[in-house]
Amino acid sequence: MEENEQTRPSLLIADDEPEIRAVLEEFLCRRYDCTTISSAEEALALLSTRSFDLVISDISMTGMSGLEMIPYGLNLAPDTVFIMISGMQTIESAIEALRVGAFDYIMKPFDLEHVELAVARALDHRSLLLSKRRYESYLEELVEQRTKALDRALDSLEDAYRSTLKALAAALEARDHETHGHSERVVSFSLRLGRQLGLNEEQLRSLEFGALLHDIGKIGVPDSILRKPAALTDNEWTRMREHPLH
Repeated sequence: MEENEQTRPSLLIADDEPEIRAVLEEFLCRRYDCTTISSAEEALALLSTRSFDLVISDISMTGMSGLEMIPYGLNLAPDTVFIMISGMQTIESAIEALRVGAFDYIMKPFDLEHVELAVARALDHRSLLLSKRRYESYLEELVEQRTKALDRALDSLEDAYRSTLKALAAALEARDHETHGHSERVVSFSLRLGRQLGLNEEQLRSLEFGALLHDIGKIGVPDSILRKPAALTDNEWTRMREHPLH
């Protein structure tokens, strides 16, 4: 069954020799959607408005050459593959064609079966490039999604950590009514000072957590010392001063 016209690969054939254009179009249009033009300038004009899977172009044409066209063509249509045709049977011309971005190089006079194989290889190459690009795009999107999920998890973990520290500070202040609100005030003053000093967000976060924890060692101080209404003895003061070490 013949391929549906809308799904067939599109080919742009550029050659200033009418006979060559006619032969290529007649041979290739059985399987591909072919458009023929006679100059590189026309090819670039079409590439700026239409999408082609493959461009088959002669190198030596009136005006701009096929080699000169390739960089402009790839800039206009980076997903398009280029095959060069030339009567110059030298390795230098083939190397130059590949250097400027051509996928393949066919010498005149050419064998139509050779042309058919070159076209098939070029279209397979394009298909692989597009698949690779789609996969890379998928991976980038996946990494972005996972990164956002990780950021949300880290934010939740940080919030939980902050809540835990505040709960510990509140538990400490519940044992020592004279220091009620002390930890929050230390946090507020510390952050104001940190911002004045130009600390970054990560440093400010560490400063906040450190301020919340600065008196946490008092949890290990016995109530008999922490809540003693009378003056502390020397030994009790020694024990009290050890709370930052815990």
